[in-house]
Amino acid sequence: MFCVYVSGYIFALYIYIYDRVSKKGSSTLSHMSIFRKKKSKLPNPKAIDRVICAELSDKKLEPDLYQIVSDNMIHGPCGNDFPFMPCMKNGKCPKVFPKDFTNDTYIDDDGYPVYRRRDNGNNVVKNGVSLDNRYIVPYNKTLLKQYQAHMNLEWCNQLGSIKYHFKYINKGPNRITAYGIHYRTQPVERLSCHLQDKQLVFKPSQRVANVVSKPTILSYVEFLTQYVWNKSDKVWTRRKTKTNSFGRIDHVSPKSGDVCYLRILLNKVKGPTCYEDIRTVNGTVYDSYKNAY
Repeated sequence: MFCVYVSGYIFALYIYIYDRVSKKGSSTLSHMSIFRKKKSKLPNPKAIDRVICAELSDKKLEPDLYQIVSDNMIHGPCGNDFPFMPCMKNGKCPKVFPKDFTNDTYIDDDGYPVYRRRDNGNNVVKNGVSLDNRYIVPYNKTLLKQYQAHMNLEWCNQLGSIKYHFKYINKGPNRITAYGIHYRTQPVERLSCHLQDKQLVFKPSQRVANVVSKPTILSYVEFLTQYVWNKSDKVWTRRKTKTNSFGRIDHVSPKSGDVCYLRILLNKVKGPTCYEDIRTVNGTVYDSYKNAY
């Protein structure tokens, strides 16, 4: 675990991952994913507003930041009035610009953030067109002033947003620059998810009670913080080093039925030693993981 200091707040991080992608013209684009500890998360719109901004700064109060945002964080002009712009596909902007004005940040029905974009009169002229807060790409004020470059910062709470970044992880080394294109701070283990008797996890002779010699209150993904998988012997052993390792359960489609609910419960239920424990809620054993959920 390590910490970063942004906008007056200290963020304790679980894991930090980035990749570098070479673009046309020899420029380089980096994607970063930061998984924060629970105490450092942004749990509500008010917390999001403290770190992420999607508005032009006041030109009189923050002239330097206003200029940096104007130079680096403007999308467009595009939309119905500018159908000839490069970003337009089939008459629409894929990034859905211009956005709507909104006085407050909120989370929509699909779980995505809608950032505050007030109609406060702040604007900048680009290519002879006056652009307001509806055309601002979300950013962090501290980081933008520090690096003075395009730095889009987003609050990610959906699988699709995270998959956008992780698709680059499998591209391998950058052959042009001879440098690796991704980095991570902590090891991450993929954890399988399957219904009972569908796949063997332990050796037949290695019972869960033998793996966990002392009572432990851990969820499936937390198990790796104290135990490590021995690939050669194919057994779980108590972790001896202080290096943190984190688990991520394989994706399961909602169309998969009961196994999808099993995956959800595996992230929540602590200390189960059998499948029945996962289906047990307040002493009641349910006949399916969906009903237990």
